[in-house]
Amino acid sequence: MGPCIGVAVPSPLVRRIERATDAAELAATESGRKHRRALGRARRLFTGAARLARSDARGVRPKLAPDCAVAIEDAIHQTVSSLAP
Repeated sequence: MGPCIGVAVPSPLVRRIERATDAAELAATESGRKHRRALGRARRLFTGAARLARSDARGVRPKLAPDCAVAIEDAIHQTVSSLAP
């Protein structure tokens, strides 16, 4: 992520991404209904992280550079689309 090099990413955003990653890893180890539920949870968490990145780049005092937020959102959307249904 070129635009985010040297930028302090807000800790709530980092935590949300880590939780989503953990849920996606859990989904990979499960099967059947647990797999589908964990995958859905991972998608929701990733979508929430993208929304948080977008909101952190707005406002009077943005916590994140707009180009960095766009890069994070793009990476998250690519990850979500790569998750198997």
